[in-house]
Amino acid sequence: MIRTKPCKKCGGVEFYTSNKCKKCAQIRAIKWQKENPEKAYIRKKDWAVKNPDKVNASHTKWMNQNPEKKKLSSRKWRENNKEQANQCSKNWALKNPEKRRSICNKWHKNNRAAIRIIDQNREARKRLSGGTLSKGLFDKLYKLQNGNCACCKSDLSKTKIHMDHIMPIALNGGNIDSNIQLLCQSCNQAKHSKHPIDFMQSRGFLL
Repeated sequence: MIRTKPCKKCGGVEFYTSNKCKKCAQIRAIKWQKENPEKAYIRKKDWAVKNPDKVNASHTKWMNQNPEKKKLSSRKWRENNKEQANQCSKNWALKNPEKRRSICNKWHKNNRAAIRIIDQNREARKRLSGGTLSKGLFDKLYKLQNGNCACCKSDLSKTKIHMDHIMPIALNGGNIDSNIQLLCQSCNQAKHSKHPIDFMQSRGFLL
């Protein structure tokens, strides 16, 4: 018969079918784990191998209840295990091509300014010009230029926006914030790798 009265030792009211107090058992288990960390680790590992579904359910529950801790924990682990993290990402991408494509498309759609910075930095590395553009530069320039092309002053919201190196990388211009401006697609294609003074003179400026 299962006990119904509180435990005399701890006051707990939950019992196992063997009439042993659950709270007291938990206290004894925690004490034993502290006194025998190596044995406790082996036991937990063996239990996890035998009960993968319970482990996954518990892990998922914790992540849902602690989203901020999950982010910090994941970031810290990736920083300390970069090679393993990269390999895990590659393995996941190979097994889930459709999900990866969907996640990438969503990120690209919501981070167009960041993509422009990444593309410019990649292009600069290819040409060995050096330098790295800072995050948020696109938004900063868009505000400084009042949303207009630096050359023809057209409304950039109505055309494709290009981040242009004022002094082209081909002419030893640096990939740095102070050498970047926003141009509309037509102006940037016309400018290409021309010297900025030559380009502006061809547009009727600086005569």
